[in-house]
Amino acid sequence: MNNQYLVAKYIASPSRMEPRNIGIFMRTGDSWRARFVGESVEGKLDLRRARPVIEHLGSYQQWVEYWRHLLRSPNPDEVRQALESSSRVNFLVTEGPALFLGADAPSNPERTLEYLYHLIVTEFPDQRAEELSLSQIVDDAIRRFNLRQNPHFSDSPAVRCELSGGIVEHVRPNYGFVNGREVYFQKVSINPNKPETAQKEVHNAAWIFEMLGTEPRGRELNSLVKVVSSDVPEDQTMFSVSESLGVLTSLSHVVNVEDEVAVDRVFAPLAA
Repeated sequence: MNNQYLVAKYIASPSRMEPRNIGIFMRTGDSWRARFVGESVEGKLDLRRARPVIEHLGSYQQWVEYWRHLLRSPNPDEVRQALESSSRVNFLVTEGPALFLGADAPSNPERTLEYLYHLIVTEFPDQRAEELSLSQIVDDAIRRFNLRQNPHFSDSPAVRCELSGGIVEHVRPNYGFVNGREVYFQKVSINPNKPETAQKEVHNAAWIFEMLGTEPRGRELNSLVKVVSSDVPEDQTMFSVSESLGVLTSLSHVVNVEDEVAVDRVFAPLAA
């Protein structure tokens, strides 16, 4: 991998020397980013979430604040030296082991940091089985057409949408392609046996498409849909798949990801 990274470690008992990984520092270009145990993606620290890992919570909070202070230096080499020199009895910063990230690993710095954080510090969050299957199908198509090496294609792009009254909203569909035209994709898993979750997925996609549709020049909007077949208990109200598809169809082009021809039809032109 081209990114330099360091690992923050916590040792509850120096006599036993059993370090736990508690954070990641990653350098991309001339800037450093970090993520620590108990932090949200936005960087807010919740010590309650760190309690199962770290006994010295007060000290831990001070260390996180100090490390983030060091990251503000404009000189990236000095940042690295300061981080490595900051090691003390319970809190250490060491160089991370060499890693190979495949071509399908996230290339966006923030997503790469998140990937490293889950790989080295915690664990990757569990995905519902249907989400994993949907993601695998879409990722296979993206790899097949080598789209992540295409500079016009991006994962989770921030798209500016101007609403009435001059209000600006940025939305993040799953994928985007901008090269003379704008094409966006949102994955939607519909499981009729989990009506509340399915409804949230559909409504989230519908909101994103409504925002993207405010652009007067027009944007090509695509729902990448997988309908999960499931036996529904007789006493459970059946979730209406047809109604959900109707909502998505009214706002986007619906692509059944289990139809390989349909998937190739929307992705192949982007590789041309």
